Amino acid sequence: MRTLDDKEIMQLKATLQQRSLKYSIKKLRVAIYARKSAEDVKDTSIPTQIAECINFVSQYDFFEVAHILQEDNKSGMFTEARTEYNKLMSMAENQEIDVIVVMKLDRLARDMSDATTAVKLLKVYGCHFLAGDDVASADTPAGEFMRNVLFAQNQYVARRTASDVMAAECNNARKGETSGGFAPYGLQIVAKRYEINDEQAPAVRLMFEKFAIG
Repeated sequence: MRTLDDKEIMQLKATLQQRSLKYSIKKLRVAIYARKSAEDVKDTSIPTQIAECINFVSQYDFFEVAHILQEDNKSGMFTEARTEYNKLMSMAENQEIDVIVVMKLDRLARDMSDATTAVKLLKVYGCHFLAGDDVASADTPAGEFMRNVLFAQNQYVARRTASDVMAAECNNARKGETSGGFAPYGLQIVAKRYEINDEQAPAVRLMFEKFAIG
């Protein structure tokens, strides 16, 4: 997780002054968001993401953790089925939180369009967005450029991974090998290949014979 620069700290303190008058809060309300997808076998675990974010928040006396939202087995390429993500955005819109903290930008979204749209909405809502792998404040030209580079990189990695997985699945199919999961009724998996299950095969043959004669 990176360190906030002086300009960011001044902006955050200014937000605290404004919202303390409106909501009678003493510290900025932080929502930590952590996400892991099924294919993220090498990515950081959710508990580690949360721990890193909590450690970051604890360094600043104007922050307090108000919410911790987490989603496991959720792809970052889509937002529709991500309940906690949509809850996070709703809380920001309703000004129930003041800051969102994620360990990495790709935890928010891997699709570049979704990521940039979310960041723009948060700016409209007046909710600060802080990511541990941001090089600098996104309010600066250099910071904005680097954030967009990271958004593009995250989307590329996700799509390249999906492409590689699809290629491997097609290769398995060409070799007559399974891609995992359970064998259909009447078959069994032996050395990654489908073979007839002798115990279930008679029932399958009977079904086809009955269907053939109407």
